[in-house]
Amino acid sequence: MRRYELMIILRADVADDRIKAIQERTVRSITESAGRVIKDIPWGRRRLAYEIGGSREGIYQITVFEAPASAVAEIERVLLITEEVVDRKSTRLNSSHT
Repeated sequence: MRRYELMIILRADVADDRIKAIQERTVRSITESAGRVIKDIPWGRRRLAYEIGGSREGIYQITVFEAPASAVAEIERVLLITEEVVDRKSTRLNSSHT
């Protein structure tokens, strides 16, 4: 399995319970595909580098995990159709990163 870092940016107006539900669904997708979460870091509300969808702020969530490539593709697919998500990016890390 390979190590990845997933950054999710949610709309700034998303309720806390919905943020938690999206993150729990993401973690569940990782673990159900025989992966494991290494770090789960809520960065909170931050200013975006550029405007996305009319917004200048977003809520950031970073997750470092190990999983098969097929799991990453499925997580990306689900996040792409989640209306609260304004952007997401998964990056493959070298094994020395944590």
